[in-house]
Amino acid sequence: MHRGPRLRSLSINQMGVATVLAVLYLPSPAPPEALGLRPDELAATDCMGWFRAIAAISEDTPRLRVCSMSDTSADYLLQDAIRQGALPLDRKMSMPSIDSLAYWISRNEPLGLVVCDVGIAHQVQAHMAQEHSAIAPEIALLPYDRPVPVGLAHRSDDTYWGSICAAALLDCIGSSDERVQASLAETRDLADRLGIELSVVA
Repeated sequence: MHRGPRLRSLSINQMGVATVLAVLYLPSPAPPEALGLRPDELAATDCMGWFRAIAAISEDTPRLRVCSMSDTSADYLLQDAIRQGALPLDRKMSMPSIDSLAYWISRNEPLGLVVCDVGIAHQVQAHMAQEHSAIAPEIALLPYDRPVPVGLAHRSDDTYWGSICAAALLDCIGSSDERVQASLAETRDLADRLGIELSVVA
């Protein structure tokens, strides 16, 4: 799943699209009410509208920061929001890994929100349960401004490998092997939990 500069050098054998991302936050102190964050609920506005809400309350919340994992779809989304004037530049931060995201939000200083893929949010949550047992972050859901393609990625200039990926994907989908079908069923369930709409795994 990707969005941003790397996508221009990649082609994707698409399996579906991601339609939501996660906002990870600590319930105390609670994030500003204007941001409309509720545990396990979908925000009423899409991500760009939500970033504009941050900009609108920036003078009243000087400590509020939004962090993402470096070189991910969510990170490129934040960069897009800054270029479009939806998010103030001084509100964005990035961290290189799951444990650094967990450490950053556990300090909650400044008031921190992590924007990331749903799967990354659950990994951060699990890491914090292990390392910071007294801190339990919540996950809210935020609609993407446009669907993000999900699938098997390969270099755009490597059409041979792309054709191999496409053939392997079709073989899996069309397989009558019970183990393969069981794996596809697990993939569907996982995709549902991660906010991914599959188009090729029936």
